[in-house]
Amino acid sequence: MANPRKPKALKVLQGTSRKDRDGSEPEFRVTTGAKPPWPLASPEAVEFWNRNMPQLEAQRVMTAPDLDAFCLLANYHGASRQTWDRGEVPTAAEVTQLRMMLDRFGMTPAGRGGVSAAGEPPEANPFGALGVVD
Repeated sequence: MANPRKPKALKVLQGTSRKDRDGSEPEFRVTTGAKPPWPLASPEAVEFWNRNMPQLEAQRVMTAPDLDAFCLLANYHGASRQTWDRGEVPTAAEVTQLRMMLDRFGMTPAGRGGVSAAGEPPEANPFGALGVVD
């Protein structure tokens, strides 16, 4: 199994950062108050979105390109819940797909290590209260 990638900030700190490899991490805008980009298929999917999206945004995990995938995850979760509510068991493929999507967003204990925040929130200017311009 391949070694996991080191974050760019850690490479800079260790002195192993290389200019020819620095462009490998795109930076996207972190979302706040995101709405589903396409319709959620069930009330269970809406409930999943409303319960988990604020937490992911607070952790700075959710970026604008992730919204489509998270909408798909919410719909998978909603369909799975509806299947269980009918007294049926989802197929192994459905359970596997749901588990893999949950892992991608760090929503399982094993998946949390593979997810990182999109960047640090901007710090307040300590001289702003004094009227000093940046």
